[in-house]
Amino acid sequence: TLVGNGVIKVRIIDQDATDVWNKAGIMIRESLAPGSKNVFIALTSGNGASFQSRTLTDGATLNAATGANIKAPYWVKIDIAGSTYTASVSQDGLVWTQVGNPVNANFGNGFPVYAGLAVTSHDNTVLSAAHFDNYSLGGVLPLKLISFTGHLNLDNSVALQWITTLETNTKYFVVERTTNF
Repeated sequence: TLVGNGVIKVRIIDQDATDVWNKAGIMIRESLAPGSKNVFIALTSGNGASFQSRTLTDGATLNAATGANIKAPYWVKIDIAGSTYTASVSQDGLVWTQVGNPVNANFGNGFPVYAGLAVTSHDNTVLSAAHFDNYSLGGVLPLKLISFTGHLNLDNSVALQWITTLETNTKYFVVERTTNF
């Protein structure tokens, strides 16, 4: 979760081509419920970059696209200011080009949002894959992380330890793992 203003950016190294509209990028949602308000800056395998937004729960998704000339590897970024989200793309992570117009998505603005990386195949019968690096999140988290460590044990298990303070509305932590390296 993220609270307040911030910037999220990542480089999409590659993605498969399950559909010309399959997507890999950054999604920010008001909730995890289907039909939630959201914004999504993504690369597609056949239609360039796409900035999508749903500003009403269960409403229509609007799309601003760049055209097919942008392909991975490429950077994507979302700037958050209140409830306004601005999406940009970059070939080098230094010089950014805005995609579409900033969107007042009617969520955020001091309330926690869910933010992360997303991949979709655009076809419910097919899985899609993408690879990311250089993920950066700048903003206000609903806690202060004092320390975080991880150790690989001799039995190939991983031991994680963290210490937080100043937690606001934090009920639990979710630890995710992957077998894909």
